[in-house]
Amino acid sequence: MNKIENIDSYLVEQFSNVLHSGYEAVARNDGTIVNNYQKLLENNAMINYAYPKYMLFYRGQTYDIKNNSGHSVFYPTLYRVASGMNQISKDTKMKRINILKTSSNKLIDYLYQRKIINNNSHLFIGIEKLKLFKELQYAILQHYEVCRTPLLDVTQSLRMACNFALHNREGNLQNIGYVFVFGMPYPHGGISYSTEDEFLNIRLSAVCMPKALRPHFQEAYLLGEFPLKTELDLNRINNVEDIFRSKPNFACRLVAKFKINGTIHEEIGDLGNKYIYPDENDEINLVCENIKKDLIETYGTNYYSNI
Repeated sequence: MNKIENIDSYLVEQFSNVLHSGYEAVARNDGTIVNNYQKLLENNAMINYAYPKYMLFYRGQTYDIKNNSGHSVFYPTLYRVASGMNQISKDTKMKRINILKTSSNKLIDYLYQRKIINNNSHLFIGIEKLKLFKELQYAILQHYEVCRTPLLDVTQSLRMACNFALHNREGNLQNIGYVFVFGMPYPHGGISYSTEDEFLNIRLSAVCMPKALRPHFQEAYLLGEFPLKTELDLNRINNVEDIFRSKPNFACRLVAKFKINGTIHEEIGDLGNKYIYPDENDEINLVCENIKKDLIETYGTNYYSNI
């Protein structure tokens, strides 16, 4: 993956409280402290002006995860070392790849079953396209937290990123959260491939059937390296080490980091799990829950395990 270009030093001097010279400086710092949403919007305006060649995407996290060198890291879930472990064993690598492959196949099978049950409902249009593109299957599996994938979740909504930053997985409000800003090539469709920068960008709401509510509510995008090593090497079992040899770190596209106060949630309104995760009427969520149950039965594990 190619690193984002450095901006003019004049801009860094003018907006030194937000902008830094190079992505490594952004990844190394502790984040610009922001106590209200208006200030966050103003800072975001500076970033937009400084990076006119790129579209900004946001990722909200309750923690700033750093490596041993003190730099923020953003690995897709497939490449992350499980909690309490120092590295990923070869057996675990194989298991992750097999789970990804199994989940992809089950996703298509279950969707066809749901379409038949619903009398070939037009709400399930797009399955044929989903069947053709593995990256779309991975995108749904990642977004619905079915298994580990080579894709990273981001959003185009600053407000949505703030909600993710200030709420833990159980939906409880946090006092502090982090919003990370990435500069990516402008997308040109539902799936955008950038051969120069070696990225792919999936606008999930544009490629998911209407019954997949969560991507539409969250303004979800997924980023990956291009070409995806998993897609190239899935059928070469003896090559599993090559898949993990150089894991993609999206910190190389980082343009800003904000440490936001929990009081911001009072200004933007608490979207709550009902709107962030509208799963009750989401047909795709029902399918993904079935896949999770199958994974537990087959592998004794799922997305949340230490695998």
